[in-house]
Parts: sequence; structure tokens; C-alpha cells
Amino acid sequence: MKKFSFLFIGLFVVVLSALTIAGIFTLGKFNQWKDNESLTQALLKGNEVAIKTFEFSTPKIQQNILKKEPMVKKALVEFYIKHNENALASIAKIYDDSVEAEIYNDELVYRILMAHYYHSIDIAIAADDFYKASSLLGIFMQKYPNSSELQEKAKDIKHRKQTRLSFLTEQYMTCLGQTMAPLLERTHCMADARDKIEKVGIEHNLPTDPNLPAMYAAEIEHALAEPDYEQAKKLLADWQRLLPEVSELRQQLRERLALHLDFENITADLASYNDNKIQKRLGQLIVAPLLREKILEMPKIQQNLVRYHLNEALAILMATPEDQVRIDARTEIKLRELLAASSNTAVENQSSSHSQSTSTAWYDETNKQAVTNRADVAKLLKECQKHFDANRLTTGKQGTALDCYNTVLSKDPNNAKALKGLRMIERRYQYWAETALKRRQFNKVRNYISSLAKVNPKSTALIRLKQRLKVARTKQAKPKESNQNVKSHSAKQSVAKTSTNAEVCEGCNCSALLRQMSLGIKPLTSAENSFFQKQCR
Repeated sequence: MKKFSFLFIGLFVVVLSALTIAGIFTLGKFNQWKDNESLTQALLKGNEVAIKTFEFSTPKIQQNILKKEPMVKKALVEFYIKHNENALASIAKIYDDSVEAEIYNDELVYRILMAHYYHSIDIAIAADDFYKASSLLGIFMQKYPNSSELQEKAKDIKHRKQTRLSFLTEQYMTCLGQTMAPLLERTHCMADARDKIEKVGIEHNLPTDPNLPAMYAAEIEHALAEPDYEQAKKLLADWQRLLPEVSELRQQLRERLALHLDFENITADLASYNDNKIQKRLGQLIVAPLLREKILEMPKIQQNLVRYHLNEALAILMATPEDQVRIDARTEIKLRELLAASSNTAVENQSSSHSQSTSTAWYDETNKQAVTNRADVAKLLKECQKHFDANRLTTGKQGTALDCYNTVLSKDPNNAKALKGLRMIERRYQYWAETALKRRQFNKVRNYISSLAKVNPKSTALIRLKQRLKVARTKQAKPKESNQNVKSHSAKQSVAKTSTNAEVCEGCNCSALLRQMSLGIKPLTSAENSFFQKQCR
């Protein structure tokens, strides 16, 4: 009996222990369920603390919550879209592959992501950034590779890109064909269209006008002559933007502009006693004739250059065979020419001294001749200016500016004023031709082009003006032909109508006309008479 009591007590203890353990386990499960429930509610509200707690939970807990409450997926995706630039990358980084797949395996999530990415894609397309649009769609398609909607969207982006390229290319070609428009207006139009095309994305080179480099060069030359250095800068920048390929001509013009902009330093160096600087500046000015003429006309520069060249001449005269004299090659050539001319003059004077009782030193005669030539040239230049002011450029009974300046150059081949005068004539004809083109006075344009060719057959403006004249005449001829065809057609219709009306006699019959004729009531009209002759005999 006593033994039985002990067994009963032991069994009771075991049962009680089991019940205690089960209660504790059940209570833990209840608390866990209560925590998950509150977490789920917080997740649905987009609570940031709850989402961070969810991120650190185990994949099993995460999947359980997502399966039990699918709307948590929507809340998570909306949170990541709002707080991250790339929501998909953030989800992939935070969650296990199985949890990530569970999030995406939801129609509502798919629609939310679609709305987000489609909106971003449309913004990119509106900005002509089709590369970004395709990249965004590609990221989205990685998560839904079998979506027919996304595949159609890819086709739509490609079609919209082709349509946009077609429109912009047509716009570019229209700009290219505007040969009558001013240079900068035309090229800015081309450059703007090309920039847009390149942003959209193009796989081939756009055509350009082969005459554009020559046109730019002419305009820059004109800007340097004005001088309008800001315009020259603008033209060079525009040329670089439109035709970025390396251009030796453009580089030369850029260097010339740099010299013009460095005018003060150049004049200071040429007026100094630093022979190295003088030699350097004289070498640079070779490529800038307009600037060289302007600077060399300055008295202080002329005086200093005389000193410089005399010092070089003296260095040559005083040098011994062992000395190494560094003289500018151009100066040495000029000095040799002067010495040769002096020798020839001396020989001629010696031969003529036998027939003359007194002789004049060769340098006196040369000096007198030079003075006479300068006086003649100065007189001629005044006459040339009168012809130019009176617009007697290439025609005129009293003489022409062109012939006058050429005469000056025959006496003084490097005369700066005569060379400048020829350029002024060239620019005036160019201006007149362009003005006549705008007014559609094509006969005058042709005459101005012909005169411009007389002044400078190599003028870069000739090709451009001829092309613009040809285009303008073609455009004018088409409307005329159309009007003539319309008038001809109208005339034929009028004749046909008149002819038809002449033979048609409404309400006529033979008996009525015969009675009218016999009674003499009134004479027959032309239509009635024609009807009677044809129908009543």
C-alpha cells in the first residue's frame, strides 16, 4: 500500500511537470503571435521602425508574415520606392532570395513597380534621354523577364526613339538647306539639332556643307578686319561645335585672333630694346597681315625697327669669318638684296661718269627716286580713295578704284593701304550682293558676283554667293511655273465654257424658231441660230 502511494505521487509529479512545460510553451507561442500581429499592423502603416525590425527578422518569420498578410508586400515596396533611388537594388541587398521572390510574386507589387518605372521612363524620354529610359526598363525586366507588357514597352521605347530621330534629322536637314540664311543663324540651327540628335543617340555621322569651313574663315577674316574680336571668338566656338574634327585652317585663325588680342604686349615688345622679343614678334606677325599693317604704321614702332635692323646690318658688316652672328634669316635676305641693288647702281654710275663732268653719289640718286616714288604713290592713293568714295569700284569713265590700287601695287607691291583698299572693294561687293539677294534682285546679284571675281577671283565669298543665287532662283521658278499652269488651265476652261455656251440653246425647238423667223418678232440669237442651222434643216 505504501509502495502504491509512492507510485501515485510520482505519476502525479510527471503529469504536473508536463502540464507546466506545455503551459510555458503555449504562453511563449501566444506572446510571439501577439508580437508578430503588432509588427504586421505597423508594417501596413509604413512605420520605419517596424520595417527595420522586419529586415532583421529571420527569413522564416518574414515569409510567414508575408504569406499571412500579402498587403505587407505593398507597404514594403512603397516604402523602398519612397526612400531609395533604386528600390529593386535595395530589396535585393536586404532580403534573402526566397523572401525577395515572395515579395515580387504579387500582382499588386508588379503594378506598383510598373507605375513607378513607367513614370521615370516617360520623364527620361521627355528629356530625349532614351539611354536612361532603356536602362530603367532593363532593371525592371530583370525581375519580370517573361512579362509581355514590359516587352511591348521596350518596343514602344525603340519606336519613339526612331520617331524622334526622324523628326530631328529632318530639322537638321532643313537647317542645312537654309543657304539664304546668315551663317551663324544657319549653323546654330544645325548645331542645336545635332546636339539633340546625339543626345537621343545616333549611330552614323550627319552630313555637312563642304563650304562651311571656307564660309567661317571668310566671316572670321571680316571680324578681325572690323575689328570685332567677340564675333571672331563666337565664330570660332561655333565652328568647333558644329565641326569638331581637327582643322588646320581653324587653328591658324585661332592663333591670329590670339595675336590680335595680345596687341598691347606685342606693341610693347616691338617698341623695346630687347632684340630677342622683337625677332619673336616679327616672326609671329607673318601670319597676321592685318595686325602687322596696323602695328607697322605706328611711328614709334617704325623708329625702333629701323634701329633694330641697322644693328643687325652693322653686326654683319663688323663680323669676322670666325664670328658666329645670329641674324634673322629674313633680315639677311633683305640686306643681301639691298647690297646687290647698291652694287648695280654703283656700276651704272661709274659707266656714266665718262660722259658727265660731275657725278652724283649712287645713294643720292636712289634716295631721290625713292622720294619721287613715295610722292607718286601718295598722290595715287588719294585718287584711289576718291574713286572708292564715289563707288567707281570696277567701272567708271574717270577711272576705277580697282585699277588705281593695282597701279599703286605695281609701284609698291607691299603697300598696306592699297592692299587694304582692295579688301574694302571686295567686302563692299559682297555686302551689295547679299543685300540684293535679300531683295530678290537676282540680276544685280549676278553683276556684283562678276565684279567681285574681277577684284579677287579666289574670294571665299564667291562660292557661297553663287550657291545662294542658284537656290534662290530655283525657289522663285517653281511658284511661277505653278501659276502659269493654273492660268493656262483656267483659260482653257473659259474657252471651253464659252464654246459650249455658244452652241447650247436651252428650251429651243424648230417650230418655235421657224414661227419666230416668219413673224419677224425678234432676230435669232447666236445660240438659236446655231441650233436652227444644225437641227432644223
